[in-house]
Amino acid sequence: MKLVTLWSKLSLGIQLLVALVLGVIAAVIWPQFAGFYQFLGQAFIKLINMVIIPLIFPTIVVAVAGVIGKKSFGKILTKSLVYFFAVTTAITLLFVFASYYLGFGQGVNIGQTGGNLDGIANNVKFSEFLLGFIPSNIVKSLSEGALLPIIVFAIFLGYGIGNFKSEKSQKIIQGFQIWIEAIYKIVAVIVKLSPIGIFGFIAKDVATTGLDKLIGLGQFVIGTYLAYAVLVLLIFPLIVVFFKVPYLSAFRENWSLLTLAFVTGSSSVVLPSLLKDLKKTVA
Repeated sequence: MKLVTLWSKLSLGIQLLVALVLGVIAAVIWPQFAGFYQFLGQAFIKLINMVIIPLIFPTIVVAVAGVIGKKSFGKILTKSLVYFFAVTTAITLLFVFASYYLGFGQGVNIGQTGGNLDGIANNVKFSEFLLGFIPSNIVKSLSEGALLPIIVFAIFLGYGIGNFKSEKSQKIIQGFQIWIEAIYKIVAVIVKLSPIGIFGFIAKDVATTGLDKLIGLGQFVIGTYLAYAVLVLLIFPLIVVFFKVPYLSAFRENWSLLTLAFVTGSSSVVLPSLLKDLKKTVA
């Protein structure tokens, strides 16, 4: 009981670091349990994926419905589009150049035969790329977890609800808000299980790959996080100046979630909690 009480007093970031160390130790001592370690990690990711779409969809609907009819709607929409394309392009270019100049993957043979990329660009049509954003079947998009078509539908639904001024539309919005709060309650429980998921991730990798080979990936890890440093110290500050976001306070409030994203290598695992925490920070 004392151990459980002590563990509960630790911050999430410290719990994750402890889980990481314990995962390495367990994998070195008991590598034969790699399948069980993998189960723990995959179960955690599935729990997170379970709540992402049910949270993102109503959040966008409520947000769009709330700003419809306001003079700032056009300004918000324009800023959002500029932000999405500019930041996505900047981050993509940053990591492409980082991987090229740092030589990631050069001289590595993983047993796969080479492929011919000639003409691949000719098969990519910009019109088809844009059409992929529009869901032809929203039920299918929801079942497949296709995020962009779901977001597009949520924007249109929010627009429709926002233009339908009546008590019924307000009840729909209130229903979505209750749904969002319920999902956040579920997310809070899942986040408390994140040390178990991290333990499984690290233990499985060490047990199947070996500690020596993981250390050999140091160049990739160092190079990747140098690119992250440029992102944090250069690109993000420019964004916060433009949008007037309290950058340092946001980092202090969310360092545990950043640690979770760091260890798992995935932003999706922290997206639900980050949305809620950033909303409180900015407010």
